[in-house]
Amino acid sequence: MAAVPSSSSVVIEIRDWENSQNRLQAAQYANALKAIGASEHWVDELALWQKELARLKRDKHPFAKKQIFTAVQLNGAQSLSYLHIAAQFPKELRPTQLAAQLKVPITDKHSYRGSQIYQLELPDGERFSLCQYRSLLLFSRESALVEAALEQLGSIRSSLSWEQDFLALQDNRSDSDLSFYINFQNLPLLANLLSGQSLPFVEGLTNDFSWQGFDCRFQEQHLVGSGQLYLAQKDDYWSYLLNAPSNENSQIAAYLPEQLAFALTVNISAFGDYYRQQKELDPDFSRYILPYLGRELAFFMQEPAQEEDLQPAYAVALALQNPLEAKEKLKKLEGEKGLLDSMQYQGAEIRRLAKNGLLSPLFGGEFAPLQTPYYLVADNYLILANSRRQLERWWEQYQNKKMLVHNPVFKGQVEQMKNRSTLYFLINTPNAALLFKKFLRKDWRDAFDQRFLAFRSLYPMGLQLTAHKGHFLSTFSAATQALQEQAGAELLWRAALDSSLLMPPSLLQNPKTGSYFIAAQDKAKRLYLFNNAGELLWKKALGEQLLGPPQLVDYYSNGNYQLAANTKSKIYIWEEDGELLKDIPLVIRALNAVMSVDYGRGLRFFVSAADKNIYGFDKFGKPLEGWNPNSKMGALRFPLRYLEKGEKDYILGMSGSGQLYFMKRSGDRRMPTKSFKGYYLDNFYLDLEQERIVAGATNGQIEVCNLQGKKFGIPPPEKNMKGVQFAYADLLGDLRPDFMRLMGQKLYIHYYDTAQSLQAAPVYEYEAPQTDIFPIRLLAQEKALLGSYSATKGQIYLIDAAGKLQKGFPLAADGPFVVADLFDDNNNVLLCSQGKELKAYKLR
Repeated sequence: MAAVPSSSSVVIEIRDWENSQNRLQAAQYANALKAIGASEHWVDELALWQKELARLKRDKHPFAKKQIFTAVQLNGAQSLSYLHIAAQFPKELRPTQLAAQLKVPITDKHSYRGSQIYQLELPDGERFSLCQYRSLLLFSRESALVEAALEQLGSIRSSLSWEQDFLALQDNRSDSDLSFYINFQNLPLLANLLSGQSLPFVEGLTNDFSWQGFDCRFQEQHLVGSGQLYLAQKDDYWSYLLNAPSNENSQIAAYLPEQLAFALTVNISAFGDYYRQQKELDPDFSRYILPYLGRELAFFMQEPAQEEDLQPAYAVALALQNPLEAKEKLKKLEGEKGLLDSMQYQGAEIRRLAKNGLLSPLFGGEFAPLQTPYYLVADNYLILANSRRQLERWWEQYQNKKMLVHNPVFKGQVEQMKNRSTLYFLINTPNAALLFKKFLRKDWRDAFDQRFLAFRSLYPMGLQLTAHKGHFLSTFSAATQALQEQAGAELLWRAALDSSLLMPPSLLQNPKTGSYFIAAQDKAKRLYLFNNAGELLWKKALGEQLLGPPQLVDYYSNGNYQLAANTKSKIYIWEEDGELLKDIPLVIRALNAVMSVDYGRGLRFFVSAADKNIYGFDKFGKPLEGWNPNSKMGALRFPLRYLEKGEKDYILGMSGSGQLYFMKRSGDRRMPTKSFKGYYLDNFYLDLEQERIVAGATNGQIEVCNLQGKKFGIPPPEKNMKGVQFAYADLLGDLRPDFMRLMGQKLYIHYYDTAQSLQAAPVYEYEAPQTDIFPIRLLAQEKALLGSYSATKGQIYLIDAAGKLQKGFPLAADGPFVVADLFDDNNNVLLCSQGKELKAYKLR
């Protein structure tokens, strides 16, 4: 420890590297921890040296049963570096002997404070600086860190081994696989490295604490740690928490929803005494909150949330001494400050206060999580939320017993909350992606999205602080079994419709912002647009049915997007706020959805009409040359498709009888029409990677045609097939898409194996006839799944290639569904409709 620079941001201690590494590798959360970049780099560096030293011809590995320290140093606000210190390292393995026995070159050497530092280049090109100081081996990629360790050894009274706050942690050690210590003095710099911004609440902790230590144990399914936290200086707020009466048998977990992202619970049993001693008092808080304040509160965030602004998802649960008094006081506050809204929701009275920052004294006066909050009283707790929808969602979960206390996944964390917690911080990792992103550097977002898919399996995570003899006992725990136990489909939100839908809801993703919108039209011909949280943005009565889902178009070619869709008589373009920008009358009745495309000359629209012609328009509604009209394609059953391949452009169209047309955007033929056998219920699939068009007929025949006009067919798997539905996606086999045919309850899949031969998978039989099938892509899954809808059962299904029904299915629905990462939080969200509701489910 004397070699560890006192400026280290984090110090990691392993008493037996080999044993600890083996226990970590056996843990189910090993990959989740490695998903943390800093953790991965640290493990990789030590594993690299373990591998290299294993090449030595020795009976015992030099790291075996040895203590290893790592000091983590900040390189400004850009990156981290690691100084490793191996204790009791064999003296005969000095750097020169190591280089000779490992047969690696010494690329540099120099003397520092009387010791020689050598730079060795390992076989994979990695370079490390090494120095042996008595029985210590110091090694790092950065020579300056080895020098810093030598400097520290030369002035030992300034090292961590003499720092009283650090020694206090050392005096209360427990058996562990790994110990780590966090230096609060460097915490703002570390936070700035991660977030790219200054975080005031982190800077405040710098003055309050010096070091936090944890002794961690690697159990197979659980990561647990314990330690101590000491105040660096006297602070009124922390002193009040340290001296507050114990909050035995907390009930707060019964009021925290299982779908939260995080929760912070605080023991406020002595808050009144602390608050009355402050110089400045909030009169509204003193009159309308303090008189009935109970023993505990929880600040939490629940789904769904918006990345650009998390505040609408914030909520607070506050224990009450007297619920009746609370209601009376709050109504008096309403009379003084104003009542913005009130309503009844499923038996609960929800009201909205015209008051900001009402609870800010409970959060130190500098943080006001609630702005003009909605509130309700449940038992002996006051629940406040910034959003009406969030409070309604909380009430639904409370009524349906979907709180932490009801979910066995959170059993350990609930018991910790009950056990004399002063503070308890809970993270429900799969729901916390937006929280992490909020405090993460923007240039790390892409890497985060990739790594989070592995890290999200480490949950729930809890950090408990318990007041004990003038300091805090700290306990950390995380689990991995929850992924299996929570698998399924969980309702996120529901949105009301005036009547049931005409067609499935469609997703629109703005390419500029990445945000999703949801479009839907009901049987009364009303068009709705919702945001990803299910909040209605606008609705319009059209009087006619849309012939296809709305599309996003860039009307002004400036990167801002509008919505376009058509009925049989008009093409509409709306601004994002619902204002009508343009409508283009169609003299001849349209047969199907408009195709919108911009190939460099501004927005163009193409639509197939009942007179067997194709009509083209520019964005102002002016007819296009070559398409006014174009009679070379005839009547089309399906919307036109556009693609560019190399220097060629294609406008493709297909009739119900299987006539496939290839046109240029000028209106001339690209190549002769191809005839497919059979009749077609579904539009063709465009396979750009294989450069081919694939279509499935109602008789089970599959036709494949490439962009040069060459085609082949795949015959039906059985004779006399009728009403066959077709889908095309990669479910199994090699990376090429597979052919799926559905007739009634039977599903037939043909796929390419690794030898490029077409193989038949076992026939799968659904429990009921299916009306439609469609491929579904989920995050972190190499292969697609197959979605389906059964009109006879009023249910939707999701299976894999082996026919395994995914957990949570079937679900009640009125039609096909879509799945997307709706909130950009690395979670799959399913959208469907049922009756007069649009529903969003999270798939785990």
